[in-house]
Amino acid sequence: MDHTAALTAIIALIKQKTGKTVVLGGQSTTQPSYPFCSYSIPSPYLPQRTDHEGGQMHEIVEFVVSFTWHSQSNTEALQLAQQTVHAFKTMAGRQTLSESGLSLVRIDGMTNRDTFLTIETERRYGFDMRLRTRVSVADDFETIESVGVGDVTITE
Repeated sequence: MDHTAALTAIIALIKQKTGKTVVLGGQSTTQPSYPFCSYSIPSPYLPQRTDHEGGQMHEIVEFVVSFTWHSQSNTEALQLAQQTVHAFKTMAGRQTLSESGLSLVRIDGMTNRDTFLTIETERRYGFDMRLRTRVSVADDFETIESVGVGDVTITE
């Protein structure tokens, strides 16, 4: 699964709909100016189903991307989080995801994400988005075409 391509499409949609910066969370880099969105991938690989066909392994995989809006205004962070949720739920948003091989499974946990360390200077709201994709990988499994025991050979 190509997380880079998936995140590129997701981040582009958020930037297009909000006009705001989206960054990877948990970094020790310079913080963007408010408001901005941070993301993380708390669950990168949740296998759902695997099939083998024609020398290929096909796997349906889900993963979770967590988004948090940061602002100095409580209502601004909440509004941007809600705007982002709506962007992914619209037909245009779902089409953008589909073009990247993704489908929206669900959006969970729209919550206040303020922390004790930042409660006086920063307000946070966010949600988790569960996505599904299909991964195909060449199956390097070699088949046994015949088995021999003594003078007897069994052929498929």
